[in-house]
Amino acid sequence: MKKNLFLLLFSTLNFISYSQNVQVTETISIPTKISSQGDNLELNGFALREVKSYKLYLASLYLAEKSTDSKVFLEQNKPITLRIHIISSLVQRSRWENTIAQGFLNSTGGNITGLESRIERMKSIVKSEYKDDDTFMFTYSPQKKITFIYLNDVQIEAIEGEDFKKGFFGLYLGEKPWSQSLKEGMLGLKKF
Repeated sequence: MKKNLFLLLFSTLNFISYSQNVQVTETISIPTKISSQGDNLELNGFALREVKSYKLYLASLYLAEKSTDSKVFLEQNKPITLRIHIISSLVQRSRWENTIAQGFLNSTGGNITGLESRIERMKSIVKSEYKDDDTFMFTYSPQKKITFIYLNDVQIEAIEGEDFKKGFFGLYLGEKPWSQSLKEGMLGLKKF
């Protein structure tokens, strides 16, 4: 049992590495490159989510090849990582949970058949305990067809399916994104 736990922790830590940083705000820097699940990804773009001048979180997108067209990586079986750095405890769990639910409906054209239990798993993650300065990372491995979810570089979940990947990343980067300004920033179309 102890050996299995050690191997799980060791293998989880080996799946993520960072190199170089870019300073985004006076207190936050983000990596320009991430290696995760055997894929080497580069920073594509980032955006700051603000509401009424309150900085809530910083979202950054990492791809194997930079792109301003989200269809390139949403419709194809390609690696992708979304990194969300929580800046303020004003990020409400219930609101994030609702964003997940509505976002899947938007990104799938209302057809979530077969995704329901996996959406519930994702909603339970965003309802969990997190605090200011925590970092979530959602990384899709095309070889395994699994979206790995990390909190502060520790794997907390792995959700299977390319259909889940399209739905989840589509809620931020699809045709009807949750926030157009976040999408544009992560696609490198707009600087904040």
